[in-house]
Amino acid sequence: MQPGDILSLVGAFAMFILVLVLAAWSVRLLGRGYAIQNKGKMIEIVERVGLGTDKQLLIVKAADRAFLIGVTGQHIERIEELDPASLPPGDGEPGRDSAFLNVFKHAFASKAGKEGGNEQGADTHGA
Repeated sequence: MQPGDILSLVGAFAMFILVLVLAAWSVRLLGRGYAIQNKGKMIEIVERVGLGTDKQLLIVKAADRAFLIGVTGQHIERIEELDPASLPPGDGEPGRDSAFLNVFKHAFASKAGKEGGNEQGADTHGA
């Protein structure tokens, strides 16, 4: 092996590393631009929780209303309308997972109470 071959190999390796660094930088830059562009004036995704591949639960604020929404690759469905006052204040705070869980439990507890009340009412009227 000649000294020119080693120099050529080192140069090719340096170019490869440079391409990787530039690719990582451009992905980071494009990702930031997409996040800024994706933010609406009237609609805000308060929280997003992944449930699996291509499945998510979202808490979305639109104007003065809030919704719990289920999203899959083929379908979007409103699960429950939430009380906007019960949502935690602020944006992107650390530890928001527990806040999401509290809102989620509250929404389904109130929904279960409504459904449970209807079933009990039906049983008492039938007896």
